[in-house]
Amino acid sequence: MCGIAGIAGIHDIRQALTTALERLEYRGYDSAGMAIHSAGGIDVRKSVGSVATLAATLPPEPVPGSGIAHTRWATHGAPSTRNAHPHLSYDASIAIVHNGTIRNIAELRGELDDLGVSAVSDTDSEVLAHLVAWHRGQGADTETALRLALARVDGDYAVLVIAADRPGTLVAAADGSPLLIGVDGRAVHIASDRAALASECTHYSHVLDGEVVTITTAVPAGRDWKPASRESGWQGKGSYPNFLLKEINDQPRTTRAAISALFSPIAPGSPADWSATLDRPSIKRVRFLGCGSSYYAGEVSASFVEQLARVPAAAEPAAEFIQRRPVVEPDCLYVLISQSGETLDTLHAHRYLRRHPVQTLSFVNVVGSSLDRDSGASIHLRADKEVSVASTKVVTNMQIAGLALAAWLARADYGARSAELLELDLALPILPTILADLLAGKDAEIRAAAESVHAYRSMYYLGRGASWPVAREGAQKIKEISYIHAEAYQSSELKHGPLALVDPEHVSVVVAANDDSGNQDATLVSQIQARAGNVVVFSQHQTCEFGATTIRLPAIHPLLDHIVMGVALQLFAYHTATILDRDVDRPRNLAKSVTVE
Repeated sequence: MCGIAGIAGIHDIRQALTTALERLEYRGYDSAGMAIHSAGGIDVRKSVGSVATLAATLPPEPVPGSGIAHTRWATHGAPSTRNAHPHLSYDASIAIVHNGTIRNIAELRGELDDLGVSAVSDTDSEVLAHLVAWHRGQGADTETALRLALARVDGDYAVLVIAADRPGTLVAAADGSPLLIGVDGRAVHIASDRAALASECTHYSHVLDGEVVTITTAVPAGRDWKPASRESGWQGKGSYPNFLLKEINDQPRTTRAAISALFSPIAPGSPADWSATLDRPSIKRVRFLGCGSSYYAGEVSASFVEQLARVPAAAEPAAEFIQRRPVVEPDCLYVLISQSGETLDTLHAHRYLRRHPVQTLSFVNVVGSSLDRDSGASIHLRADKEVSVASTKVVTNMQIAGLALAAWLARADYGARSAELLELDLALPILPTILADLLAGKDAEIRAAAESVHAYRSMYYLGRGASWPVAREGAQKIKEISYIHAEAYQSSELKHGPLALVDPEHVSVVVAANDDSGNQDATLVSQIQARAGNVVVFSQHQTCEFGATTIRLPAIHPLLDHIVMGVALQLFAYHTATILDRDVDRPRNLAKSVTVE
C-alpha cells in the first residue's frame, strides 16, 4: 500500500523523485524518503510525515543522476525515520524500496541473525536489503542476488534496488504488486502507479509477476509497450481547496461519461465490448466481491440486478469470500470490484475463482491494472483519476456499472421487462443534471446540517432495502474522513436491539429513499425522538413529514434515487470533516490502494 518510484538518468533527480512521490502520496503518507547515487556511494534522505516535509530537507541545487523513492503506509513498525524507506543494507552497498508484506519475516530475520546481520528497523522490508547484499558478497551480481533474496520471500511484492557500485542502474522486481516502466525519450521512469510516471512519458510497460528488470537510461528492449494516454497523467485539484471536494463535484461529468458508454449500443465500453465473452443463458445468479466502499457499491448493484433483471444477486467482502472456503457455483457470474484494480484481497479472490470453470467480470477504474489485465471481461468506470483516499466519483460510477449489468441481464427477458427498461433509459440522461443541481442547490443546507451534528462523537445511519447499503457507505465516509464513530443498521432492525444505543449523545441519520416506506420512516424517527435521540433525515419523499431536520432531495427513478442519495451523503461527510478541520484527502491510518493483506 506504499508508493514507490525510481528514475534512471535525469538532470535533477531529487526534484523528479519529489514530484513522483507527491503523486503517489495518496498510497501512504506516514513517512517518505529517497536514495540516489552519489560520489560517496548512496545518499539516503528520510522524514516522518508528508512528502513536503522530506522536500524541505533537500538541498536546493539540481543533482543529476538516478535514484529510488518511497512514501509509506505502515504495516510493520510505527512511522519513524528508522522505519522509513529506503533501507540500506548492513554494508551500505544496497538500498531498496518495497511495497508488499513478507509473511515469513521471523524466519528470515532468524537466518540473518545467524549470519551476524542484525535489523535496525521494525520493518519486514529491511531484510531484503540485507539478503541482496549478502548474496552479492557471495559473488552474485545484483540481478541474481535479488532473485535469490526474493526466492526466500513468502508474500506479494514490488521492489526497486540500487547498488553503490552501479551508478545509473536500478533493478526492479514484482509479484502480485504493480510496477510500471515509462519512457520519455530522455530518461526511464518506474513507479507503482501510472500517475507517478512523468507527464512526458509517451509509453509504459508492466513489470510482469516474477520478472526482474534492469533499468538504465537506455529503453529496455523486448517489452510490450503501450501508449501513455493523457487520461493516465496527473490531474490537479484546480481551484478547489482539496481533491475530495473536486472529485465530489466531478460527478455530473463522470456519471455522464459512464452513462454515455455503458448504455450505448455502439460506443467503446458498451455492453457489446464487455459482454462479448459472457454467456448470458448460463447466468442464474450474480455475486459481487469487493472491499470497503467497493463492497457497498456491490451491495447496491446486487439490489439493481434483483429489482431490474429478477436474477438472484448478493455481495460480500472479497477477503471474507476466500476465508470461508466458498462453494463456487458454476452458474453464477462473479463480479470483482476495485477502483485501482490492485486491491490485493480482491485480486486473491479473482485468482481463486480462476481455478474454477466460472464466468467473471470486473469493474475497474484503472485501465491496464492487474485486475483489468487478468479478467476475461471488464467494465471500465470512466471516472478519471481519483486522488482523495475516500472514494466518491468512482463509487458512484461503480453503481452505474452495476445498473448497466442489471440492464444487460434484463434485456434477455426484454418482453417482460421492456417497460422498466424504457423507463430507465428515459431517466438516465437526467441523472448528471440532477447531481449538478444537488451539488449547487443543496450545499448550504447540507453544510448547515453538518454544523448541527459535528460535535457528536457517534452516529447511526439507518436505511431500508437498497437504502441499507447506501447508509453503510454514508457511515463509511463519516468514519473515514471525520473520525466520528458511525454504524449503519437496517431500519427494520433498530427495535430489535440497536435501539438500546439511542440517547442524547448520538445522532441518527435516516436515509429515506422515495419508495413505499415513507410512513415507516416517519415512525422510525418518532421512535428515536421518543428516547431523546437526535435525528437528521435525508429524504426523497416530497410530502412526508418527519418532524426532524430534513434534507429534501430530488427523486427521478426508483433505482437512480439511491445514487443521488449517495452523493448527498458524501457532501454531508465532507462538510462534517472540514468543520472539524480534518485532512479530508489524507485521513489518518488509511491509504487509497490497499495492496497488502
